[in-house]
Amino acid sequence: MDPKHLLYLSVVLEKGSLTEAAKHLAVTQPTLTRIMSTLEMQAGGQLFSRSRYGVKATPVGEALAREGRAIQRNVEMAQLISSRFSHGYNQEIRIGVGPLLAATIVPEVINQILPDVKNTSLTLNVYRPTMLMDKLMDGDLDLVIAPAADLRTIEKTQRWLLGDDQLGIFCSRSHPLAQKKELSLKDFYDFPWLSLGHASPFERQVMDMLSIRGLSNIRTQLVFRNDGHMLLHILSQGAYLAVLPVKPIRCSQYNDQLVELELNTGLTQERNLYLWVRDEFADHPMTQKLTELFKDAISVE
Repeated sequence: MDPKHLLYLSVVLEKGSLTEAAKHLAVTQPTLTRIMSTLEMQAGGQLFSRSRYGVKATPVGEALAREGRAIQRNVEMAQLISSRFSHGYNQEIRIGVGPLLAATIVPEVINQILPDVKNTSLTLNVYRPTMLMDKLMDGDLDLVIAPAADLRTIEKTQRWLLGDDQLGIFCSRSHPLAQKKELSLKDFYDFPWLSLGHASPFERQVMDMLSIRGLSNIRTQLVFRNDGHMLLHILSQGAYLAVLPVKPIRCSQYNDQLVELELNTGLTQERNLYLWVRDEFADHPMTQKLTELFKDAISVE
């Protein structure tokens, strides 16, 4: 099969019609129709069905279209690499961070480090921490800055502790509970909660923290997938509660808008911050500088 034909198929399914796909690809519709017919003969079956609502992929058509989309991504990556070198960047470092760090510490740290890496391009990837670990193991990332669900060893990768941290319960300064001098468990059940995601080791850690403080079955009204900015903005404005790591909040622009609520139980739940770095980048000047800046940022009290 011609890889270009697979790419064409992915565009046909994306656009929903041969006419629109032909316009996008800058080929004639008869040419595109002929290419699709050839691809169907090679695949041994129909790739899509036609109706007045457009084209709809068959299972084999969707499977081949996924390969076409992968080819397109590889082409775009090749173009990016070419562009990078043409602009004088002789190296790329792929950095992964979680959504809360991306909304708090990371922008300022990256802003400080850019003058020191003039010939290096940085790619920032924001995913939930468990996905960051998977991408690091798959070789899709070079550095990851995130808390640890577990301290598993990743081959050809080093792990450094950036700083200690723990979880806290936060609300806006205008929240009714922020005005109370003493809080009871019942107070926390009267308001809805925000969360950065369900069904992860970190969310279970949050629920464990609340459970040992006597809080269970709380009302989580809003869940944000990979978007720390929106969570913090809504938390700082409304009558919501959220469990979040303390240090990122304290060194963020939201510090003056949020309050950490105390239950006076004397219990804490760790959420320490680590840097994972692939061996080939462990001694890179940018890695060393990045480590220093993060350690300084989360050393706030």
